[in-house]
Amino acid sequence: MPSSITATATVTPAAPTAVPLPTPSEEPTATPAPLPAAVLETVDGFVAGTLGSYGIDGRGGDAPWLPFDSLPVVTLASGGIVVARLVDGVAIGQAIAVVAAQDDAAGLHLREVMVEMIGASADKVTIGPLPAGSWVLAVRLFRADGRGDGQTYWAVTVP
Repeated sequence: MPSSITATATVTPAAPTAVPLPTPSEEPTATPAPLPAAVLETVDGFVAGTLGSYGIDGRGGDAPWLPFDSLPVVTLASGGIVVARLVDGVAIGQAIAVVAAQDDAAGLHLREVMVEMIGASADKVTIGPLPAGSWVLAVRLFRADGRGDGQTYWAVTVP
């Protein structure tokens, strides 16, 4: 004989369980360094240059050689020595300076210029002497902390 089975079930919902939410990382976030542009110190104050190619904290930009007529003008005293530093005043690990004649718009004929670190914290460099004439001065400053470098340009005239 066939039997009929009826089953009845009662479903009780499970009690809710707490699921922890992810927490943000507690590691400090480094503040991005400012662009590695430089200034020249002259008897009249500071002259900001035009930043060309640079790399800083994983970001960067490329620029071709910048022509004389597009740059901030600096007239140096006879002897052509000038002091440069990074805008944010950070220590400089290495520096390179070159000049090209005013009419060398592509920077094809570069002349290296002597550079010396100065100051107890090496936050400035002396550049020169530059020869008499009108030049595009390009100064590449490398941060001592290894975070980056930048090349800055000026139109410089030395009597």
